[in-house]
Amino acid sequence: MDVITFEKNAYLTLIKKIDEIHQELQRLKDPAYHFSKEYIDSYAVLDILHISRRTLTKYTSSGKLPYVRIDHKNYFKLEDIRNFMEANYGIHPTGVKGQGDGVK
Repeated sequence: MDVITFEKNAYLTLIKKIDEIHQELQRLKDPAYHFSKEYIDSYAVLDILHISRRTLTKYTSSGKLPYVRIDHKNYFKLEDIRNFMEANYGIHPTGVKGQGDGVK
């Protein structure tokens, strides 16, 4: 039996590449997998922002919160939700205050 040895950095790089390949295969295998990791529906947005449906409608109508409409249902990009929270509430979704002075 042959034994192969790796330097630690080479091993970690190899593991990272294998993980990237696995994620790409998952995305190709199930396109909805990738979509579900990046987008959330209106109900999740209402829950995250603690707002009413009417307030969400005002945000989308005014263009403050972009969305994608698929089969009569609105989906919001997680990155857009994060940016909205930082811009309007001065906080990051993790609850850590940003440069702002709190709720505007």
